Amino acid sequence: MVRNCGKAILAFCFCALLFAPAAAKAEATANALLQRYDSSTPDEKQLTEFAVEQTENGIGWANSYLFMVRKEPPIFCPPSNVGVSGSQILEMLRRGIREEPTLGQYPFGMAVVLALQKYLPCPEETQSKK
Repeated sequence: MVRNCGKAILAFCFCALLFAPAAAKAEATANALLQRYDSSTPDEKQLTEFAVEQTENGIGWANSYLFMVRKEPPIFCPPSNVGVSGSQILEMLRRGIREEPTLGQYPFGMAVVLALQKYLPCPEETQSKK
């Protein structure tokens, strides 16, 4: 547990430094995230993947709250038997930007939400549940 906490702190610090120039104005865009990721060292890539996984984790908790507490349709429906890795999320972003280039101009957190919604859609019956 301590090891995971240390990794989370390290990922936070890395992301704070990674996005520091953009932090004064706004969150980095999906395009900027992918460009920085592509030019990173393997260790930096691993930290970025971890940070993106944590972004998805936070969105997942919001998803659960919407569905279970507010009885609203979830934003996305991840597979129940496996987790989604940071590299998979980054690939979803790449695919989404190829298909809809304006997605790359969104802050990366919003782009992650939209990519998860597109590539991990919920079954029809879940969307209509209220």
